Amino acid sequence: ALIFALSGIVVIVVLKHLPAFRLAEFRSVTAVLILGSYVLLTRPELIKIVRSEIPKLGMYGVIGFAMVNFGYLLGIQRGVPIALVLIIEFTAPIWIALWIKFVRKSFVARDMWIAIALSLLGLILVSKVWNGFTFDLIGIAGAVLSAFALAAYFLMSEQIGKKREPIALLIFG
Repeated sequence: ALIFALSGIVVIVVLKHLPAFRLAEFRSVTAVLILGSYVLLTRPELIKIVRSEIPKLGMYGVIGFAMVNFGYLLGIQRGVPIALVLIIEFTAPIWIALWIKFVRKSFVARDMWIAIALSLLGLILVSKVWNGFTFDLIGIAGAVLSAFALAAYFLMSEQIGKKREPIALLIFG
């Protein structure tokens, strides 16, 4: 959590010198090198896969990590304040609840809707979004892409995570 928080500050500086796509690529490659090396040295059996898993894990990585990072970084690079990008990105639980209710046709408790609304309100209050923001259509689209990708990432993790350790999911992502 600390590294994630600090990376937001670093990202704003780095994006002045590197396009969002390249930074997303760098973040992903760095993460897989660090985590992959650790797992290869300590528990290599965690990352063994069979050929039939490759497409699903590939989509998981592209959607869950590449698109989430790219949309987030694109929004910031285009001048949308990081607070607004994060508010939009963290609407992902809303999209998940809607997916569960309308696509899976499963029950979503009233308390879940209240929790989602309170979380979103909390994000808005903490970020003080009313202090003004820059509206950039491409930047906002990047943030929305990040929100949908994050929702898909969580939904895919639910299925893939039944057979995999969390650290293996991070590496495959």
